[in-house]
Formats: sequence, structure tokens, C-alpha cells
Amino acid sequence: MQWYNCRVFVGGSVQRAGFIGKVVAFIKGLLNDFRCLPLMTRNSYDILIVKDKFLSGFVAILFAKLLRHKSAFWISYPFAEAALYKASLKQVRFPGLLKAKGHIIGFIFYRCIAELADHIFVQTDKMKEVFAKKGVSQSKMTPIPMGVDLDNTPFFGYASRPDGSIQMAKRIVYMGSLAKVRNIDFILNSFKLLRTKHRDAKLILIGGEAEPDDRHILDQLIRELRLDGSVTITGFLPQEEAWKIVQSADVCLSPLTPIPILEWGFPTKLIEYMAMGKAVVGNDHPEQMKILSESDAGICVPYEEEPFADAIDRLLNQPLLAVQMGLNGQKYVRNEKGYDKIVVQFERQLLKVAG
Repeated sequence: MQWYNCRVFVGGSVQRAGFIGKVVAFIKGLLNDFRCLPLMTRNSYDILIVKDKFLSGFVAILFAKLLRHKSAFWISYPFAEAALYKASLKQVRFPGLLKAKGHIIGFIFYRCIAELADHIFVQTDKMKEVFAKKGVSQSKMTPIPMGVDLDNTPFFGYASRPDGSIQMAKRIVYMGSLAKVRNIDFILNSFKLLRTKHRDAKLILIGGEAEPDDRHILDQLIRELRLDGSVTITGFLPQEEAWKIVQSADVCLSPLTPIPILEWGFPTKLIEYMAMGKAVVGNDHPEQMKILSESDAGICVPYEEEPFADAIDRLLNQPLLAVQMGLNGQKYVRNEKGYDKIVVQFERQLLKVAG
């Protein structure tokens, strides 16, 4: 098929659910990925780029090396470390298999891909620092952060009354994964504290769960905290539907659990909130703290429930401050985090690697 004037090969879909379905999907994906091998023999490409594909990526990069083609690997998340961390929690169905998966991915990436690839693209400076300590050459790594497509991301800001004042509906929105590793308990406990000052506040959680039991656990906690009727969980939504909910938000939340696998990453939802002109409350995650400090688009607090609730309370009580922070965020993203800016950096480095 054609996509943005490029030829795209799409693997077959799998309808079957469960473990067998995942295995079949993996095999189909692998076979589809291997279509690149004959393509490399028939065409004179300047560079092979692989993103977040470890087994097929290793084979493709090795093949490119044999053909004397340049190659680059783009890793957007510490997959190996994440698998090992989740396995250590023993809250998944097969922790032993997940632990083995983590070790296999780690071996393939650190001992094979990182050695063979001509360049490695990472998400953040912190990820580069950690990977360097694990043996990846600093000189062959470049941080490329996530951004937003400003042409297709709507700006909402805040609606004003005819007299110019702002009416806060006290709608608090979180958009992101509801998996255990994201510790949604923190948001719910913070919201419980906020409700002592704003009894009519509403919390909307937009996102899906990683495991079947995640939603049940969240529903049970909501009942225990007596937040029934004040918290809505939408489940996974198409992007446009999620954005419509963000449009009605007075404050958007970006709490990132202070664990290594999240501290290395990039707070993508923070940038999306800012692009849409919403004031944000986030915690002192390295990259998030830097962005909020530079942009003045929100309030950054320690990862503690009371300061987090107090920051939301401050924005609800000072709507003009929220409006200004929303404007600051949109301006910052337009100047620093739009894909039109990021792609220039990415292209420049690819041209260096390709020679």
C-alpha cells in the first residue's frame, strides 16, 4: 500500500485472543518484518532504520552489515528493564516467562544490536546516560524526544464568558495508560484530598488497562475511597474522542511514578496537553521538570499526594493563571516540540550516519 508517497508492507491481522493469539501475531509480525531482507538485496538504500523491533531488528541489522549498508536502531522505551520490573512485582500471570523475555531482549539489544548498528536513537538524555553505563557507546547515541503534529493537534485553551472571566467546571483529566506500573492509585488518592475543598470536582481517566485485573482493582479502590459518581474511566478511546474530553478539562494531570523505567522516558502526554492549551500538574520527573520549568505551562511538585492535590486546587482557584499557563504551553510546544522541529534534528543525524 501507499502511505505519504512511500511503499508500506502491512502484516496480516490476528482475530484470536489470549496467549495463542499473541504467539500467532508475533510470528506474523516477524514474517512481515523479514520482507525487508530481499528488499535490501534488490535496492540501493542509504540506511536501514529499525524502531523497537528486537529479534527481527537484529537479523535485519546483521543482514545490512553483510551488505555493507548503514543502519540505525530507534528505541523508544526500556523494554528489557520494563519486563524485568513487571516480572519482579509478580502481578502478572506468567512472571517467569516475562522475566525470560526481559533477559532475552536485554541481551539482543545491549550485546547485539548496540554493537552492530551504526547509530542508536534514544528518547531522552537520561536514557542515553543509563545505556552508556550498560556499555553502549555515547558517541553513537542521539536523544530524539517525542513531539506532536501541530497541524493535526487542536488548540482548545479555555472558553471565556462575554465579560472575559473564566468559569471553571472543575473537571480534572488524566490521559494515558491505566496499567499498574502507572500507579493510578496516586491520582485517586490525590483526588480524594482535593474533594475536601472541591466537593463538585470530577475526575476523568482516559486510557486502557494492561492486564484484565487492572480495571477491577481500580473500580474497587474508587468504591473504597467513596468516589463513586465522581470518577469516570472511559477505557481506551480513539485519539479524536480523547481530545474532545481534554477540551472540557480545567486541569490535566501528568504524574509519572518515580521508578527507573519511567524516569528514562519522555512525558508525551505532557506535550499533548500543552499543545492543546491546557494547564498541567506534574511531578518532578527529570524531563517533565525541565519542560515545565522552561515553559511555565503548569505546576511541578514532588511525587506526593498532598502537594499534588494542592497544585490542582491552586489552578482551580486561579483560572486566569491556568489560562496563561495554557497559552505558555502551546507557545513552547510550537517553538520546541513540534515534529516540524524534531524531524530536522533527526534528518541531520541520519545524513551524518548515512555518510
